[in-house]
Amino acid sequence: ELTNAAAGAAAALRHVSQYLNLATKQKKLPAEDAQKLQERVQASQERLDAAQKTMKETADKLAARSLVQEVRQQVQSCEEAVEKLCAMLSEAREEPAQAGGADADGSPATADAEADGTSATKAAEQAAHKALSGAKTIIAVKRIAAKRLAEGASRVGLEELDALQAKAEAAQQRVINVKRDLADKVFAKAEEEARAKFAVAEERLAASAQFTEGLSGSGAAVEDAQEAQQIAARGASVHQDAQAALSELRTFLQTQLRGMNAKETSIHAKLDQLLVKVGPMQASLDKHKKEFGEREQRAIAQRSLAEAKAKLELLDGKVQRANQAAAPLVGEAREDFVAAMFLGRVGELLLAHAKDTGKRMEELFSEMIGSDACLTEAGFLGFLRGLKQLAAPDAAPLDEPQLVAAFKRMDSTGGGQVTSEQFLEQFRSRYVCVGQIAMTDVLDLAEGKVIRKLDVGEQVEALEPPAKHQGSGLVRAKVRADRDKAEGYVALAGNQGTVYLEQFSAYDACLRQIELAMHEALDAFKETSAYLKSKADELSKKGGTGPWGEAKAELMKMRVRASKAEGVHTQLKKKVAEAQAGFAKELEAEKKRKEELADKARADALVAEATELA
Repeated sequence: ELTNAAAGAAAALRHVSQYLNLATKQKKLPAEDAQKLQERVQASQERLDAAQKTMKETADKLAARSLVQEVRQQVQSCEEAVEKLCAMLSEAREEPAQAGGADADGSPATADAEADGTSATKAAEQAAHKALSGAKTIIAVKRIAAKRLAEGASRVGLEELDALQAKAEAAQQRVINVKRDLADKVFAKAEEEARAKFAVAEERLAASAQFTEGLSGSGAAVEDAQEAQQIAARGASVHQDAQAALSELRTFLQTQLRGMNAKETSIHAKLDQLLVKVGPMQASLDKHKKEFGEREQRAIAQRSLAEAKAKLELLDGKVQRANQAAAPLVGEAREDFVAAMFLGRVGELLLAHAKDTGKRMEELFSEMIGSDACLTEAGFLGFLRGLKQLAAPDAAPLDEPQLVAAFKRMDSTGGGQVTSEQFLEQFRSRYVCVGQIAMTDVLDLAEGKVIRKLDVGEQVEALEPPAKHQGSGLVRAKVRADRDKAEGYVALAGNQGTVYLEQFSAYDACLRQIELAMHEALDAFKETSAYLKSKADELSKKGGTGPWGEAKAELMKMRVRASKAEGVHTQLKKKVAEAQAGFAKELEAEKKRKEELADKARADALVAEATELA
């Protein structure tokens, strides 16, 4: 009504003002009267404007009061909803949290699992959130409306709205604080478990560091393979334990953080800080693993090289022994095995002479030396020239160079004199074992006890002439072994023709030694070459750089060295074969010469017989 009345008054004043202006122009009213009436109209207009202003201010104040009252009601509803929710949450906060902060299946316990334990709590939380959201919305809307009001009413209204907004925000913060406290309580067990896992990870990482530093300080790699394997197993175990602890910690923290809201619990920040620390810890463990791995590479490489070097040295030793064994046959100071053959023929002559005269070899030696202490070349040649056996028609003649060679064969020191021991040594009956056979304490094999077995290659000296045992039919001889001086009876051959002892020949003994040494050298080469190739292939698969690459390069050099050893072995084998062929040729020539002399002797005998008959 006031608004309508004000509008009608305003319209009437405009009408009167227009009329007075028109009447003044038409001079229907005196100017003085018109002026007075205009002043009265102006005064009325001013009073009307003041009244309208008062009316608007009053209306704005009422509007402001109304919108503030509406917001106050909404905020009050919000506070009541928040109060109800906080009461429920506070009650839930007093209840014990689930042990461990996680469900039985390992999933994280959440604030909702504790704060929203009942449907009432959930409904209260939804109502509080709805009220808070509604309060924020209505405050924003009413703020816009308040800004349209008169300055005074607008200022008062905005101030009221600011105060109400502060209350709404305080209510919201209260919910946040209560929920954070509840969430912190719920996740306290999770934090406790996380810190326990973190401590375990730190402890195992420290053990890894201590183990790695201990190895670094030990210096050289362990040579014993079993000890090296134990260290490698311990290192793998220590690093695996540390890695397992870190992985478990990382997974646990990530799982827990996914189930947390950073705004709702301070535990989130604490667990996040622990997770940040896991990165440097993992980097440290990776460094330990790398250092241990590199050390293991160096250790494996060094052991492989040491084993390869040992095998190569063994190969070199075998080749050297083969050279030494072959030296009497192919070396610069090779033995004169032809001279040994001549000396053997001299021995046959002397034994025949000793048998004919009934003298022992010691007595023959005394005749040879005369008044001298040792046998000289002149005394040796002079004695042999007087032997009838040497001049026998059917005997293979020995010329003076051959006799000289036989004497030099006896003169092992090269001093031009032969002692009694040197002389008698040449005529001892000696055998070499060519098949393993038992040595017994008596001639009768059935009654004897085994002393030990002779091994192939052993040399023995006959102490008594061989005798045939009547019961077994075996020819057995009493012998003394050179190796340990053991004495006993040994069969020269078996009933089926198997030969166990052969008459000793320096040449045959040398060949056996050469064959054995050459065979051992060849086996060593095959074993070494196979080992070097196997290790090189193994290291190639592991990688071509670092310690393994360096070791592979060294192994390749060793393979070249092994190939050179094989070349030496091949050349030696060739030289031995050539020497054997040469000696066989000399033997064949000597055999042929003896046959020719024998044929000539028989022919001369036939001619002499024919001459007598004629």
